[in-house]
Formats: sequence, structure tokens, C-alpha cells
Amino acid sequence: MKKLVVIGAGMASGRMLEHLFDADPAAYEVTLFNAEPRGNYNRLMLSPVLSGEKTYEEIVTHDEAWYADHKVTCRFGEKVTGIDRDRKVVIGEKGEVAYDKLVIATGSNPFIIPLPGHDLEGVIAYRDLEDTNRMIDLGAQPDAKAGELPCAFVELVGGATVTEGELMDHCSIHVHERAARPKHLTILPELPKTAVGKVFKPELRKMAITRIYNEALSDAGVAAQVVAVVDDKKTGLTAKVKKSGDVDEAAISALLGKFTRPWAWAE
Repeated sequence: MKKLVVIGAGMASGRMLEHLFDADPAAYEVTLFNAEPRGNYNRLMLSPVLSGEKTYEEIVTHDEAWYADHKVTCRFGEKVTGIDRDRKVVIGEKGEVAYDKLVIATGSNPFIIPLPGHDLEGVIAYRDLEDTNRMIDLGAQPDAKAGELPCAFVELVGGATVTEGELMDHCSIHVHERAARPKHLTILPELPKTAVGKVFKPELRKMAITRIYNEALSDAGVAAQVVAVVDDKKTGLTAKVKKSGDVDEAAISALLGKFTRPWAWAE
């Protein structure tokens, strides 16, 4: 059987493989490289993932079972470092693969117009799931379905009297990308900042986690609350929960287990 190596597991190569397998499923032994640690998904649907309308799992085009059914050797999360055309081998980070036919379907690199501010923190090219997750993490609150949703924290200038509701109305009109509109907005007396004056985002994420988890516990009638969010070396930002009455531990595990950030009992 001839060997086909495909570099890039995007929508174009995914459609090509579908046609290939429909025409002759036994024509090639296929190896698929992808720098991303996953296979084919519908990038056109990343905006609904960003907005929380869909999950990543809902936009997957080819899952593990599909690749297994078609006997595709998946080299996901592995970059191709070279192609030796004389020897007809693709050189990956974890070794070489010989080919009879080679398809390069890596797509293009995103380009950010070099206007003033293009290199500031938070300016992101929007191309793949990693970009989506980075945007979510810039200002996000946990969500049981979507994983994370945009939220906003605001420090008002001196003398300003605007309300949180008025700012949310402003966002609904002037933030044209619906996926980027904050689902919650909090006005703070002062935003937490680093020693050099930059906004300290981990502290804001702790506030969002505390608010969302406590709302979930209260709505479910669970006698417990988040008393702190700590940055654990192994698990990252972790909610510390304290009981305030009789608690069904299985119920609280099921409730908070729906969120992406872990939790633990407060000591």
C-alpha cells in the first residue's frame, strides 16, 4: 500500500481525506501531522465558542473514532521540521515518516497590521482554538457549559458616575463582535496593578471565579462558599470552599465539577 503523508489537519485537508476515503479507502496508508494537539475542527465556528454558544466538542469535524476507523496515524501536537525530497521522508519532531505522496495543507500565517499598538499585550491574531482560549483568558469568567465567557472589570476616572448597567448597554451597541461582549461587568474602586502599573489579571480572574462559584452554590442551595482562590503550583487557580452547614459532598463535586477551574476544601 502506498504511503500518504499530510501536513496540516485543517478543514481543507480534512475534506481531501473524506473524498480520498470515499473514492478508495484502501488506496493509501495515511499519516497526518498537525502542530496543534488535535485534529480537524470547524474554525468558522470559533466565534460561537468564544461567545459560549458552542463548546469545542460541538465543532469537531473528525474525532478520534473517525481517524481510527480510517486507520489514520495521527501525529498531533508534533511540528514538521523538514522535508527530504530526495529520500522522500517528512521529518517530524519525533522522527521521520516515508511517503509516496505528500500533501502540504498548513494554511497561512495570520498577519497583524503594524499600526501603533499592534505589539501591545492582549493584541491577538484570531486563527485557531489557542487564539480563542487566549482571548477568553484575557477577561474571562468560568461557565459550566462554555468553559469560559468574557467579563469586564472597570475603573472609572475621577468624577465619573456611570453605572454598570449603562456600561453593559454601551458594550451591547459598540462591541460589534457579539462573542467579545462581556457577560458581566464590575466597577471597581481601583483595578489591581503590578509594580509597573499594568493591570494584574490573575487577581481579576480570582474575583470572577469567586463570584461565579458562589452564585452556583447559592442557586443550588448548597451550604458552602468560596472563601479564597489560590494559585496552586500543580492545579493553577483553585477555589477554596468552606462549609457553612450540612453539605452533600457528592452534590458539590457534581456542581463545581462542571467548571474548568478546580476546587478544594479550605483548611
